[in-house]
Amino acid sequence: FSWTLPPPLTVFFTVPLPKMATDVLKSFASGWMGGVALLLVGHPFDTIKTCLQADSVGRYRGAADCLRQTVSQEGVLAVYKGVGPPLAGVGVVFGTYFLAFDPAEKLLREVRQTPTAEVLGLG
Repeated sequence: FSWTLPPPLTVFFTVPLPKMATDVLKSFASGWMGGVALLLVGHPFDTIKTCLQADSVGRYRGAADCLRQTVSQEGVLAVYKGVGPPLAGVGVVFGTYFLAFDPAEKLLREVRQTPTAEVLGLG
């Protein structure tokens, strides 16, 4: 993991980050990226589902027809309508999950004396 900063900020951060800080940054960044990826993959399905639920006239014959009509009338990015607000929060939420999970897993492995290669379970 390499941490590089733009030239103006390197003056303030000349001391390398300790291992614990880089682990925390890695955990949070991994969770944030995973959350954003999850949202970007799942949001189009949610948009189509919402269009189908709001269709009281019977304009669509199903999910595929709804997708086809939406993309042909409004463009491909129409399936990402309303993605802004969830995008603002999902990275923080999943980053926090990962931030809590990694130290908790490490603590449980130390308490149970479970090697890293072994699955950590309740049994």
